[in-house]
Parts: sequence; structure tokens; C-alpha cells
Amino acid sequence: MVLAVGALACAATIDAATVREQLVRQTGRVPAGEFEWNLGLTARLAMGALGTKPAEVFAIRGLTGLEVALYDLDPAAPGAGTPLDLAAIDRRGWETVVRFRDARSSALVVIQPAGDRIGELVLVGSGRNQVLYARLKGLLDPSLPEALGNSVVTQGPAATKDALVGAVAAAP
Repeated sequence: MVLAVGALACAATIDAATVREQLVRQTGRVPAGEFEWNLGLTARLAMGALGTKPAEVFAIRGLTGLEVALYDLDPAAPGAGTPLDLAAIDRRGWETVVRFRDARSSALVVIQPAGDRIGELVLVGSGRNQVLYARLKGLLDPSLPEALGNSVVTQGPAATKDALVGAVAAAP
């Protein structure tokens, strides 16, 4: 038990600020636009009232908390168009389950297991001009990391953000 507590104490903090710092470090510029939201009960009710209906919505059972941040980069800035190198993010204490990078996008999904489920999941996705950070908490399905990683690669960070927000809005 002491070893488990010690291991958790050594876990890296991966949050919106960490992702934003990596973005600035790797691109040399601050985001042109930022969207950050902790989607709790109040936000869920607001999203439902607004009738948010993204094209894709993840069915996320067991979700108890969601934080989302989307950073827009100026496409005219020098070096724009290259996805972030997400391997540079400190992942100590997290289990890496998805790590992908090509010329158009990159994705990183790390988890904290909870038995045969996932207790906490962090997604970082980068496209040519956007970077997405999402932290999901609850008792989550083990197939979720692959679905999120694929969404970033095929649909892009903004569409993945919309799908996550839609999952919260659609949840009972």
C-alpha cells in the first residue's frame, strides 16, 4: 500500500497548463485562441439547453468528470502546420495506451487504471493548427482510448472536442 501511494505521488501532472506550456515551448508562440471548460453538472445542463449536436458523440458510460481545452494556432505564423511532438510530455506514473504522430496529426492517450476499467484518462491531440487536451474521470470502458485517439487522427482536435462535449450534453 505504501508503494502504491508513493507511485501516485511520483505521477506527472498532465493538465491544460502543461499542454499549453508544451505548445508554447514547441511552437515559440502563444495560442491565437483558447477554449477551456470544466464540464460539470451546470455545464451539462447548459449544453443540453443549447441543443449542442456534434456530428459524432461518444457513448461514455461511467463518466463523472470532464475537462476540455482547445487551443487554436495562427496558421500564418512561422512553423505552423506541424503537429506537436507529444512524446515530450512528462508521463511518469501514467500508462501510455495510444501514441501516434505523422505529418498531419499526433495523439497521446494515457490512463490510470481502476481494476478492469479506466479511472482517469488524459487525451492530447494535435492537428496542423489546433491542440486538444481532455481529462476524463470515472469508471471508463477500456476501448475508449483507442476511439479517442482515432477520432483525433481522422476527425481532428476540434471535432473530437465537440464529440466529447456532446457526450456530456447527451448523458442522462
